[in-house]
Order: sequence, then structure tokens, then C-alpha cells
Amino acid sequence: MRRILLAVMCLFLYARLDAQGVLRGRVVDPAGRNIAGAYVSLDGGKAFTFSNIYGRFLFRLDDPGTHTIGLSLVGYRGGQHEIHVSSSDTADFLFRLVPVLYQMQGVDVLAAPRTATELSAGFTVASLPPREVQFRAGAAEDVLRTLQSYPGVTSPNDFTTQLVVRGGRPEENLVILDGIEVLSPYRLYGIVSMFNPQTVERIGLLAGGFPARYSDRLSAVVDVANRDGSLSDRPFQARANLSITNVNLVAEGSFLLETHETDSARSDMYYAEDAPPWNGSWLLSTRRTYYDWIATPIVKAAGLAKGDVVLPTFQDFQFRLSLQPEYRHKIVFTGITNRDRASLVEGPAAGSIEEISLDDLTFNDVAGVQWLWTHSPELVGRYGVSFTQNGGTNSFSGMQNSATSFGLDLSTEEVERLQDSLRASGISVPDLLRSAGAYNFLFRKFSASASLVWQASPVHTLEAGVVAHRLLTDIAIGVQFDPRIFAIRQSNFRYSMLPDNFAASVSSLSFGAYVHDTYRISESITLEPGLRFDYFGIIARSTLAPRLAASYSWSPGNSIRLAWGMYYQSPGYEKSFIPGYETYINNTTFDLSGDRPAGLRPETASHITLSWETLLSQDWQLRIEAYQKSFRDLIFPAIVTGTLYRSERTGMADITRPEAWTQPVPVPGDSLTTIPANSATGASLGGEIVLQKIFRNDGFPLYGWLGYAYGKATRERQGWSYPFDFDRRHSVNVVLGYRCASWLDLNIAAAYGSGFPSTPPIGYAPRIYKAQDSLTGALTPKLDSDWRGVVFATDRGGLRNLNSGRLPDYFRLDFRATTYPEWFGWQWSFYVDVMNVTNHTNVALEEYYFDRSIMEYRTIQTHMFPILPSLGFTIQF
Repeated sequence: MRRILLAVMCLFLYARLDAQGVLRGRVVDPAGRNIAGAYVSLDGGKAFTFSNIYGRFLFRLDDPGTHTIGLSLVGYRGGQHEIHVSSSDTADFLFRLVPVLYQMQGVDVLAAPRTATELSAGFTVASLPPREVQFRAGAAEDVLRTLQSYPGVTSPNDFTTQLVVRGGRPEENLVILDGIEVLSPYRLYGIVSMFNPQTVERIGLLAGGFPARYSDRLSAVVDVANRDGSLSDRPFQARANLSITNVNLVAEGSFLLETHETDSARSDMYYAEDAPPWNGSWLLSTRRTYYDWIATPIVKAAGLAKGDVVLPTFQDFQFRLSLQPEYRHKIVFTGITNRDRASLVEGPAAGSIEEISLDDLTFNDVAGVQWLWTHSPELVGRYGVSFTQNGGTNSFSGMQNSATSFGLDLSTEEVERLQDSLRASGISVPDLLRSAGAYNFLFRKFSASASLVWQASPVHTLEAGVVAHRLLTDIAIGVQFDPRIFAIRQSNFRYSMLPDNFAASVSSLSFGAYVHDTYRISESITLEPGLRFDYFGIIARSTLAPRLAASYSWSPGNSIRLAWGMYYQSPGYEKSFIPGYETYINNTTFDLSGDRPAGLRPETASHITLSWETLLSQDWQLRIEAYQKSFRDLIFPAIVTGTLYRSERTGMADITRPEAWTQPVPVPGDSLTTIPANSATGASLGGEIVLQKIFRNDGFPLYGWLGYAYGKATRERQGWSYPFDFDRRHSVNVVLGYRCASWLDLNIAAAYGSGFPSTPPIGYAPRIYKAQDSLTGALTPKLDSDWRGVVFATDRGGLRNLNSGRLPDYFRLDFRATTYPEWFGWQWSFYVDVMNVTNHTNVALEEYYFDRSIMEYRTIQTHMFPILPSLGFTIQF
């Protein structure tokens, strides 16, 4: 009886909630693009909210009938609209905001309040308006570089757009464009990203605790959507952006096969079902760097390269076609292709003994179609197929003077004279360290997906989906390194053994299915449970990942959010081949050929995030968030006990003489291999504080935000815990804009970060390498020496010395000024952008060599960007 009574009470409660009227809407601009951050009020301020990254908002109404909706956003003409909502009814409206200034004028600079996605309980979504990308100081109008200024987000160095989110690796981030996973979202070898700020509609960053629709990554999700082409009355529009390094061209237009009275009236508010049938649009963009045209002849004329040179350059094309045969169906076609190229023959400088030849081509292609089908007002489906590939070919050869290990910098003529003199005296001449090799890789991924979103009631939404992937991987590496290079790498424990030749061809299938439930159990409390199943074919293992989020909101703009979840990531070459990343961090090629992956488990992480978000006033917003991530089964190179070689002192005082050392003898020692193993665990914890100043037309013309983040990232292997490569304990970001006048905006961005971990040397010893006997062909250990005596190698120690030091702290201040004239009836934007205004020296990498002349180590630092000014303009016609 009690169970029956309880069931009746639950049904009554459900019916009571369901009986409430719901007003749901979406805010768009005249071109039909979603507008995020619009202030939406109900009945003169009785309740208010902000449109989310999809332009959507929602109100629950206790009293059905006629209500007034107010809309306002800086730079747009606001207004009041009377609407009628019946009891137990769900009214869905589309509101159009018309800009009062030109699109490229100051309004487009302003950041909207960073609120979580509507109906999202605990999954924190950082919404980045595209206009913020275009005008952020120091970001080079790049989406990923702009995200690097968010608290908890950084990058390995200035040279790359890769994201380090809360201490995770860049390959732990899932990057999606228009619902398609992108294998490599980088251009120009990582310096810029694939996202064109002129065509992007929305950018969302989920820094942790992301919902069940996302999979196969441990740290974060970057979800980007391109916009449709313009739906205005003009069938063709174009804009061009030119700077001192690149050109960006965008053309777009629309076509309407059947008119509709409601649309032709262009009212500011209409029912979503009244959208005109068979509207469509197209958008085409292309970007290209052109300094190879300008700088290459200068480099060759100055004698800085002796052969053919192609400085690093890239070109890409993006195409989007959107068709809507009727209001219930929308079909979107997406196509992207790019080519990165660099070539350097017999370089880098005439007259130098050090030479290098390089030829590199990298390409990325994406193609897909998405079908959005509104089966009913309560049920919406999304179905898609896609293809994405990432490939490249590289060949290189080099010759390095081994004398540089002693701090010498000799020209070719000087070395030749030295060689002749030493040969005449019967002394060994200095050796040249030679290396050559080539690699080819091609990753192709075919995907098919389907998902349904069911609005079961005004307070209950259910989402479910399935996905299937087929991944084809081909990789081949062949290298010939000088034996001394192997010895140098062996002295650093973070380097794995280098294979001479390596090839793998892997084909794998993977499947996934998920369900995600959003239920508002009261006006203040929302729950979002979710569950995901995945089968990873490369390791033939299945996973089940539960996820849960909850929020409590006691008033508009004030909420507490909690999220927890399990996450899995499968091994794969497509994740580790990141441009520019191996040089500094990875330095490892895993062998995933044959049956090696069969014994691996997927890498695993659990996330817990807790955030508090509040609107202090109409101008100020505060967010405080804490997180903890626990990792297990992390894949690192297997450590094996093998044979190393050591030479001992003989007692001679002058240790630079070969006679002062014994012949190398074998000793047991640990070394890294290319064999992958689930040999590590880890943790990442920290907190973030963000204070944002929201711009108001009638207020002080200052906008922006400041943030502080504390983070601690560690890894544990063989019982030893050490700071992870991206363990940045403290970081501060300040982004501020000031509207000086209607035609001028100023923007500054300042970033401070404590130094990343590094591994300093702990000692030195004679360098020992294996030389090939000219008669027998056998490899025998040999003490390395030349005409000046013993060559010493730095010893970085073993695992217990890994990342025991720190690089210097990081600081950068950027400035940008943007002005908006109007000439010839066209809209213009001119800007000057200065990166690293103070010319602060930031260190990307420290290497060490032992200077025998003073018997001490010397440090060689690789510096990041110096002061770097840039000029450019945009024209829309």
C-alpha cells in the first residue's frame, strides 16, 4: 500500500511539474546565426537569464497567459515582445536581434557572460564568442590561442596552438568540428589552428567532467561549429583579412527556392515552425601564408641557405553547404582540406660545417554530411557520416660538427684546415655526426553516428546515440643515426631507444553508445545522469563509463554545480603524431604493430569538479571551481634491465686524457624501450577563480576578465612520484578591453605562469658508444675521444631525477588596437597587434653540454617569441 501511495505521489508531482507552462526560445541575428550572451528578461525583470552558446534560453511559467519578453545585447537593437503561453504548453519562439552598428565595429569585441549551457547541470562549458577571437591581443586571431588564456589552460610553448588543460597532455583533448572528430586540428606545424575565426559560429571548451556524448579522451573537449552562410537578402557577400603573414578570404551567399510571407516580413519575432522552406546557404573560405613568397628570396639572396628553400607555409580551403527543404529537415555538407609544406636543401648557412636537408609535406582532409531531422516538436534526430584523414611524408639528412660539444663554432674552412693539420701530425680528425632518415604516415577514419534528443516533458530531456568508427593506420620510419647520437639519448632517461626501421599497418573498428538524461526535479535542482559504452578494437576491450552531474540554482545567475565521471582513452598513432609536440615532450615512438596492443588496457581517468557561479551585479560575474583527476593504466615506454657500459678512473690526474679511463665494461642498467606498457598512474588537482567585467552601453566602457589558477599534476612509475611535464603550479591571466570611442577599441592580455618541470644533469662521465669493427662488423663499446681528448656526456640520471628542476617563470604582455572606419560604403577594420610588448625572455627548452675547457656544464636555452608586432586589416563588401 505504501508503495502504491508513493507511486501516486510521484505521478502527482510529475504531473504538477509538467503542468507548468514553458517558454523556450532562441536568439539569432539577421543571418540566422545564434547569439550567445543576450540578456533575456521576463515581465519587466521578474526573472532573467542569458542565451547560451546555442542562442537558447528557457523560462518556466507558474501563471500561463500573456507575458512580456525583453531582449538586449550591446550593439543590437533591443525590444519588448508580448507572447501568449497556455497551460501545459511548451512555446518555442525564435527572436531576431538586429545590430545597430556594423558587425565589425566595437560591438563585436565584447565578451558575453561565461555561463554554463542551458539545461546543463554540472558540466562546465566555457563559451568563447567568435568576435572575442578576432580582437584578442596576442592571439593572432586564432581560436586555440585564445583559449590558452583561460584559467587552467596553457600550452607547451609559444610556438604551438596545442592546449594543456589542467595538467593533461595535448593528445588527451578531443577536438570536434561540426560534429566530426578532427585528427589533427593544427596548421603550419602547430603554429596556428585549423579554425577560421571568420567562419566559426560557436566555440565550447569542456575542461573536465564532460557528458557521455564524448569519448576516447581523458582531459577535455573542444567543440567548434562553423556557421552557415549568410541568409540575408544579398545573394553574395565577401570579406578579406590581410596581415603581414597571411591572407584570409571568405565568400558566402544564400538562395531561397520558395518564399514565405512570415520571412519576407522580416519580423523580429516569429514561431520556429514558420521558418521558410527550402532556404539554403553556402560558405567558402581559404587561408594562405605568403611570407614564403617574400622571405624566401631574401634568405637565398643573403646566402643563408645554399639550395632550394621553401619556408614553412600552409594553405587551406573550407566549404559548407546548408539546405533546409522544410522546417523539420536540415542537411549540412562540410569539406576541409589543407597542405603544410617546408623544404630546406643543403642549409642552413653557407660556410658552416653544420648542414641539414629537409623536405616535409603534411595534409589534413575532412568531409562529412549531417542531417538534422525534427521528427516532432519533442523529438529531434541528428544523423551523420564523415571521413577525416591526417598524413605526411618527411625526409631529412644532416651533418653536425662533433666539436660543437666543446662549445666551438667552426666554419667549414676552419675545420678543413684543422683536419689537414691533424692528419699531417698523425692525429685523428674531428668526426662529423651524420644522420638521415624518412618517415611516412597516413591515418584515415570513417565514422557514422546517430543521436536522438527527446523532450519528454518541460522538465525532462533524454538524449541517446550510437557511433561506429573504422580507423586505418599506416606508418613507416627509417633512420640512420650516428652511434654517438644513440649514446647522447641514452644519457637522458626520458628518451626511449630509437629503432632503425619501423613499420606498422593497423586496421581497427570501434563502437560506442550512450544515454544522457536531464531532469529538473524542482525549480532549483537539476540532475544529469549518463552512461557510455565503448569497444576499442585496437586493444579488443570494452568499457562502461558512468557519469553524473547536478546543479542547485537559488536565483538567476547563481548556482552550484557538481560533476563526476569515468573516462577512457585507447592507444593509437593518430593521437601521438602531433606537429611540434614530439620535439619537446614526447620523444617516443611506441610499437603498436602485431599483437603488442592486445595486452594493453585503455588509459583511465576519473573527474570530480565542483563550481560556484554568481552574478555579483549586472556588471560583474564570479566563478570559482575546484577539480581533481585521478589517472591509472597510463601508457609509458616499458623499462627493461639491460646492459650499459661504464668506464672507471685509472688514477691519472688529467681526466681529459683517454689513458685516465679504463676500457668500457658492461654493467646492468635500466633503459626505455618502444614497447608500450600500462606502467604509470597519476593525479591532477587544483582550482580556478575568474572575475569578469561585463560591458554595458550605459556603464563604464571597460570589459574583460582576470583569472588565477592553481594546479598540481604528478605521475607515478615504479613506486616513484614526480611532477608531470605540464605541472604548472600557478598561473594568472588578465584580459581587458577599453572602448575609447565608437571607432576605437584597445585590448591587452597579460599571462604569468610558473615554470614547467625540467630535468637537470646530475653529473658527467666519458661518452661511450658502440663502434663497428671494419673487419668483423661487430659492434664493440668504445671510449669517445678526438684530438683534444675525452668527450664527456651529461648524465640526466634515472627516474628519481626526472623533472626535478624547473624552467624560469613565464610572462607575456600583449597589446592590440582596432579601429573601424567606413570608406566607399564598405566596412573596414584596421589593427596593430604587438605580442610580448616587454620583450621578456621566455624559455621553451633547456639543453646542457659539458664544457671540457672549464669542466662545467653550459646551458643552451631555446627561447620563445620576442617582441613581435603585426599589422592587418579586414574589409567586408
